[in-house]
Amino acid sequence: MPKGRTIALLRSPNILRLLAALAASRIGDWAFNTALIAVVYERTHSAGWLAATAVARIGPVVVLGPIGGSLADRFDRRRLLIGADLYRAAIMAAAAYAVVAELPVAVLLVLTAMTTAASAPFDTALAALVPRLAEKDQLNAANSARAAVTEVSSVLGPLVFAIGYGRLSDAGPFLVNAASFLVSAAFLVQLKGIGAPPADREPEARSSLLQDVVVGWQAIRGRPAIWRLAGADILESAIFGSLTVLLLLLSHRLTGGDAAYGTLMAATGIGGGAAAFGTAWLGRRFRPLPLVRTALLATAVPLLLLGFWTDQLPIIMAAVLAAVLGGANVVAEIQCDSALQTQLDDEVLGRAFGLVLPACMLAVVIGTATAQLLADALSLPGAFLLLGVLVLLYIPVATFRQPTVAAPPAKAELV
Repeated sequence: MPKGRTIALLRSPNILRLLAALAASRIGDWAFNTALIAVVYERTHSAGWLAATAVARIGPVVVLGPIGGSLADRFDRRRLLIGADLYRAAIMAAAAYAVVAELPVAVLLVLTAMTTAASAPFDTALAALVPRLAEKDQLNAANSARAAVTEVSSVLGPLVFAIGYGRLSDAGPFLVNAASFLVSAAFLVQLKGIGAPPADREPEARSSLLQDVVVGWQAIRGRPAIWRLAGADILESAIFGSLTVLLLLLSHRLTGGDAAYGTLMAATGIGGGAAAFGTAWLGRRFRPLPLVRTALLATAVPLLLLGFWTDQLPIIMAAVLAAVLGGANVVAEIQCDSALQTQLDDEVLGRAFGLVLPACMLAVVIGTATAQLLADALSLPGAFLLLGVLVLLYIPVATFRQPTVAAPPAKAELV
């Protein structure tokens, strides 16, 4: 069977362990995130506290992402992942106690921020570790599997919350999340045959965080295909953040309430899951730039349709368009990750991911924060149309320009 096939990839014990660790961690995270919002709202009934909750959940990853990337290149990535899991398990146990003891909400949010801070090195180290576990022609399939795990976890996590919240006490999902980190660490401990990164042998080469950030930026900037794909990933992330608000407004417009909102958001998840599985097949037949061009078109066209026919769309058609948008987002993410992993040296990979991943998360935040402003200023159809036009304008930037740059130095041979 060809090496690039997903089924061949899943025969690798190391890949299976990594995916199992990721699944445990992500399912616990989604259960925790859902429970956290429920607890904060139940105790405060305040939009301000909910906004603070969002900052505690996302802010540390955005701010500390470059540090996480630096750590992923400086230290053994497997040990870094395990350490992050154990740290998060301990903090999450403390958060469960804070819920049971009814400590102030501010304490719970501080613990949340402390937990989220460890996601910066975890996410970058995991993404940078994949090329050590899979062959080069399997990376697209490996990233598709990672994306599929994330999409499925986004469904299973809230189900875990629904089962645990109020049955195992309000702290149940918090304890489940703590246990999920321990399960993740148990799988990661079993990873075998992973060499130490070259950075471990040359600690003096990176003496400051600023130098690490500069090196990561130069690695991305020096390869046009990478920064164009990264730009597409960031743009798709901003669009997805906007959709979390605009689809709610669309639900009110089509049905007079928010009953259809869950359907529309579920459709984006279904589309993302289908794309995660399908991209492994598509990646063997098409090059990254054409795939991303298609993903951008698959984003622009539904946005324009939503803008032109906002009031005439039946809810089922709106759900189909939402599914296409969710799938396009995942395709762009997979192609960006695969480009980073295949075109950059192992010794700078963590720092590159330490810039791209936080940028995508920041884009989600910006998209979410500005969507209502766009809808108020331009109307809901105008907001959809503007976003669709912006995506169309980026397509030539992402896929057609061919900047002339000096040939990159040959990759250092890994030992």
